[in-house]
Parts: sequence; C-alpha cells; structure tokens
Amino acid sequence: MKEWYREEVYQPFSLVHDDEPGERPGALLIHGFTGSPADMRALGELAFARGLDAHGMRVPGMASEIEQINDMTARIWRDAAVREWEAVHARHRRTVLIGYSMGGAMALHAAAHHPPDLLILVAPLVRIGDRRADILPLAKHLIRRIRPFSGLTWEDPTVHDWFRRAMPAIDTADPATQAFLRDEAAISTAMLDELRVLARGALRLAPRVTAPALIVQGFHDTIVRARDSRYLVGRMGGLVSYHEVPGDHFLPIPAFGEWNRLARVVSHELRARMGARR
Repeated sequence: MKEWYREEVYQPFSLVHDDEPGERPGALLIHGFTGSPADMRALGELAFARGLDAHGMRVPGMASEIEQINDMTARIWRDAAVREWEAVHARHRRTVLIGYSMGGAMALHAAAHHPPDLLILVAPLVRIGDRRADILPLAKHLIRRIRPFSGLTWEDPTVHDWFRRAMPAIDTADPATQAFLRDEAAISTAMLDELRVLARGALRLAPRVTAPALIVQGFHDTIVRARDSRYLVGRMGGLVSYHEVPGDHFLPIPAFGEWNRLARVVSHELRARMGARR
C-alpha cells in the first residue's frame, strides 16, 4: 500500500518565504484519518499566499506509513501533534493551527498544550458520525478487524470517481488493486477505538482551548455530523466563529467542489485575526 504514496505531494511540506526565519506567522496543518498532507495542500498554499509560512505534517500511520495504521494509538497521535506544534511555536512568534477531521481532534489536543494565535478547524472530529462507534470498547474484543471496501461495486463508475477525487494515488481500474481493497485491506477495531478515544479527549479539552477559533462544517457531512460541531462550539473556552456551509466532509479537497466556500471563510479569518494580506 505504501507504494501508492511515493509521490512528493503525499509527503509533509513546508512553504516558507525567504524572509528572516520566524518573521512571518507560521501555520501547522494536520490532515485527517487515512488522508495525507496532500489533503491540506490547498489550505497550505492559501495560507502561504496570505503571507504565512505553512507546514503540513503527516499523521503517523497514514500515507507512506499506511501499513502501520493498525498499530496506532491515541497517545501516538496526540504526541505527534504536540511535537510538530512545538516545532512551529519555536520557529514563529505568531502561529495558526489548522486541523481537518481527525486532524481537528489532534489540533485541539495541541492547542490545549500551547495556544495558537488562531485555531482553524474544518469538520473537527470530536465524535465519530457512525453510531456503531459507541460500542467499539466492547466490539473490538468480538470483531478484531473490518474490511471497509469489501462491499464496493467496481462496476459502479461513482466508486471510481470517489477514489479519483479522494485518493488519486490508487488505480482502482487495476484488478489487482480491486482485489486487494476488497479482500485484504483491513482496519483494526482496536485502532478505531483509539480514534474514538482521541476524539473524546479532544472534546473534553475544548474548554481549555481559549484561542480565537474558526470552525467550518459542511451540513451534508455524514462522517463528522454538524450537530457535533455545534456542540463543540458551545464547549470551547474562547471566542468561536462558526460557519456551516453547503458540502460534505471533504471541504478542504478542491476536487470535491466545495473548496471556494472554505477558502473565502478562511481567508477572511486570516485577514481579520492575523493581518494577512488579501
């Protein structure tokens, strides 16, 4: 699987201006579950164009480390977010922390550790949208692994279209790839429970996050529910600007067509809070 993520776009990135190091604000961008830094590239380029240095991390167990996904724990993910965030804090006097989906949960953990000047959360995962996640503490002992792609119908062109938009590194026209996804690609329920723990911990920490925050949520999202993002807003410890927009879970990925709405909201907040240029 890791061969799918060899291209440079799937690696961590740093978009840095030529000024004296630390002169400009710095942003850390954290992608979501089974994603890659490519998912945050458009937001990183937007921040860079607005005058910030932008650093996109790779979440442990994702992208080129995808073969290790089932070994991941909430602690590993929390520690990685805090470590990367501390590095950005050390380089920049003013900072922005941007998290998407699972990356939003990681960003909340990091923001509680070191407050940013601005926190931006896109569809932040504070509760898994599938209600079956609530029984993971028990279910993980009964069902060890699930195969999320086993029911896909490869004759359906919309399936290939979704992969093309979300995971373009995967050639779903290849019969060997189809067989692998159908029969071998398995996710540990114990690891999914760690994801649930990460999200629950982020929600618990929300009152300690006092930095100004922007939260953007798609109201058609079935992975992170709008009602859970609204609940998060009420628990945050600082001033929150909340925007619910048309779209589903994939707002930061331009291929899904909702990018322009997100870009306008984020640009406005960067100008208002960070003095970023237009």
